[in-house]
Amino acid sequence: MQDLTIMNQFEIVENNEQYYFELQYKQDSNEKSNFDRFSGFSDVDLIFWYIHQQKHLDRSKENSERTKIEYMRELKQFIMNILHYNEEMQLDLYGDVSDSLLKQIEGRHLRKYQEWLATSSPYILKGNTYSPASLSRKTTILKSFFTFLYESKYTTHNAAAGLKIASVRKDDRPNKDLGPFEVQRILDGLLEVDFRYYTMVLTLVTTGLRNEELCNLTMGSIKQDTIIGGYYFEVVGKGNKRRDVPIKRIVLDKILKYRQTYYLSSLNNSEDHAPLFVTRNGKKYTPSYLAQALKKVIHEKLAHLHIQSNVTTHSFRHAYAIISHLNKVDVYDIMRSLGHEKIDTTMIYLQKIIERSNNAVNGWNDDVLGSHLK
Repeated sequence: MQDLTIMNQFEIVENNEQYYFELQYKQDSNEKSNFDRFSGFSDVDLIFWYIHQQKHLDRSKENSERTKIEYMRELKQFIMNILHYNEEMQLDLYGDVSDSLLKQIEGRHLRKYQEWLATSSPYILKGNTYSPASLSRKTTILKSFFTFLYESKYTTHNAAAGLKIASVRKDDRPNKDLGPFEVQRILDGLLEVDFRYYTMVLTLVTTGLRNEELCNLTMGSIKQDTIIGGYYFEVVGKGNKRRDVPIKRIVLDKILKYRQTYYLSSLNNSEDHAPLFVTRNGKKYTPSYLAQALKKVIHEKLAHLHIQSNVTTHSFRHAYAIISHLNKVDVYDIMRSLGHEKIDTTMIYLQKIIERSNNAVNGWNDDVLGSHLK
């Protein structure tokens, strides 16, 4: 019954656009009365505030909607799992959770939850596994949230200290590398069977855009470069950071041909907010739909090419970095073009190709073993 109550609360607040301001008013009233900042807040109130709190005067610098949705999904899943499976996890929660579940959670509970999630949760028992990156992301969200609860004095103990480290080693990362040869095979294949996805993949691999950035492109995103000539996409990326991404003229021509082929408005005859790429139903792509649709097209329509099964939309962002490196582009230029804040992130994309290129054997002379290497 308690889980239904909490889920009903979530449903109510998620659809209430004024809820954030109601919570802000409640905090202001608490401050005026010398009460604790979150006095009278429920667990759902705290979760909502944690996700939607506005830290910046410039709203564009807040977390993206996609990040907020991911955090809400993970924390709702955590609450529901604790309520449904706490006996399986042996969590020894003896208090009245109708008052506050979060205030009862201590370090050992998070550690047991973390272990259960990775080894005995329903998802695992169905034969699935969480990747190291998924477990790391889930752990990061829980650690950040429970640290926030402690620092906000909603809880008297920092339960986050009980979480085990779930970092991702370089060997844990799936191989998403594609070089120019593999990319050309995919493009050749798509050109024959699906011009829509051919155009989208060509755009991804020649711009290095993220999946979400591509989905968010509109006709108004295309800008003419009046300084150096040509065109570029005006993109808002992770962390609501804006960057300009040049488009090769031949790629723009093919995008416009795609729109003409599918009877979509032209560059000079469309509204700025119109999505640049749309589904067969004329809808804007979502990142998850595009990822699934492209994977299906490659798996089903390009099966004869025996393309590696783990090719994703993100693979073409990696390919952009690799092809740029092979063309002697400076690594810091690659970093800035991808919208990375740290060179370490860019080096993850280039790690394997650089290791192979710098292998000692590549420096051997052909005659070092006599005729055996000639």
